[in-house]
Amino acid sequence: MADFKKDFANHINVIGTNPYLFIESGLSRRYLNMPTWLNLLKDFSEKLLLQKGFGYYDSKSEGNLPELASLMASEFHETWWTNPAFSDSRKEYENKRIGSQEIPFKIELSKFVSNHKDFQEDYSEEIELLKKVVIDGIITTNWDTFLEATFSDYKTYIGQEQLLFSENISIGEIYKIHGCVTSPESLIVSSNDYANFKKRNAYLAAKLLTIFVEHPVIFLGYSISDPNILELLFSLKDCLAAHNIEKLKDRLIFVEWRAEQNEPIMIDGTLSLSDGKILPIKHIKINSFIPLFDVLANLKQRLPIKILRRFKDAVYEFVKTNEPTNKIYIGDLTNIDENGNDIEFVVGVGVANSIAKQGLLEICVDDVVEDVLFDNKHIPAKEFITDAIPKLLKKRIRIPLYKYYRAEHLLTNDGKLIKKGSAVINNYFKDKSQKSFYPSAKAYAKKENLIRTKYKTLAELIANNDKKHCFYFIPLLEQEKINIDELQLFLMQCFRNGYIKNSYFKQLVCYYDYLKFGLEQ
Repeated sequence: MADFKKDFANHINVIGTNPYLFIESGLSRRYLNMPTWLNLLKDFSEKLLLQKGFGYYDSKSEGNLPELASLMASEFHETWWTNPAFSDSRKEYENKRIGSQEIPFKIELSKFVSNHKDFQEDYSEEIELLKKVVIDGIITTNWDTFLEATFSDYKTYIGQEQLLFSENISIGEIYKIHGCVTSPESLIVSSNDYANFKKRNAYLAAKLLTIFVEHPVIFLGYSISDPNILELLFSLKDCLAAHNIEKLKDRLIFVEWRAEQNEPIMIDGTLSLSDGKILPIKHIKINSFIPLFDVLANLKQRLPIKILRRFKDAVYEFVKTNEPTNKIYIGDLTNIDENGNDIEFVVGVGVANSIAKQGLLEICVDDVVEDVLFDNKHIPAKEFITDAIPKLLKKRIRIPLYKYYRAEHLLTNDGKLIKKGSAVINNYFKDKSQKSFYPSAKAYAKKENLIRTKYKTLAELIANNDKKHCFYFIPLLEQEKINIDELQLFLMQCFRNGYIKNSYFKQLVCYYDYLKFGLEQ
């Protein structure tokens, strides 16, 4: 055991950043005595007053658990709305929109899962050690609130939507990618849920890419062949160049609990992905999590996680708003009150504001494209319009500008200038329409009717074409078929994959900018 602890500690320390935990239902079964997913649905079915026995729905689903949940949800919908047994639930949700027939099922399932909240005494030592681990954050597919209770200083993001569109800072955060019982509609449980989740897997992987590249990621409670994890890792692999995949080897650490494992070991292993490619991993086999958590609890301790979150959040807000706070802290960081209620910070900023006038003049198209997609460059719209845009437009380049003019209230509802400017500015905004963003290659522009007939949604078009053809075809699709959020996520993934130098990619970003910021929704 001593050898394992030494090897594991050295392995983490060499990487140089604190780990993330990726936690699945195995931990909830261990610490909260949760049943397996099949048994959970079986036990839950007894509370639903369904017309037929559980065996009927189980056999009809043919072993497909999301389909089993869908069948039960469909059957339960009318019961929930009409049976007096669920009148309290209906009253609780009478002022909330029930936008899907699966929501009543999820409401009652959330209540059922919430009843499993008592820690198992047999594992009290493991749980106490888990509370002390030094990590930067947690990703989980679990619905229960065990992790929030264990890591009470962490901020929780529920579902893909919150994770994809929130300004998370990647320290002291829990990402519940399959939803949470505190928000029943967020649960990923039915066939429809999994289909929608799978559609966004690539975007989720792109959002999590920085975590996987910069941190060790320790998988707990998973089977090494779990299809959901394999799909996510497959999407992650697609976000990386081939020469960078090997770099994941030391960062992906799968922990497998085995009752027959006398001594914990860490060995090199592999995962086989759906395309036949092999992903290198570290594989830990263990019969108790105590040695693992003991190593993690003794990693180099920095400031308490609550303090780190407050500090990083304060710095982020300063950069975002350019508004300095009026509190300063100077003193011994080791003596900070752990709650940090009265803490004050001092931040030294080099020589000058990085986006002073001279900095604005140095902004390039790539910076603007990134800011339009990610909103992360904090370009001040007023100064940018005055000092930089005229110079950029003289270069006759594709550049998205509607975001900045909309921020300064300089556009009409249909994206036209309220007040005319210089000739080059007027020309940029003159007579803009969907056709302004059609591919210049006539052979592609002629495919408008074909594209509109063939694809009913943006997601369908993206799924059936490589990225470069998507750049050509998306502007040809009817505007009402384009989901702006889906288009943004697609473009974000392409940006991360290095398509920034592709001129048609930039033109599509300009179209996205026009749709999102030019036309008032």
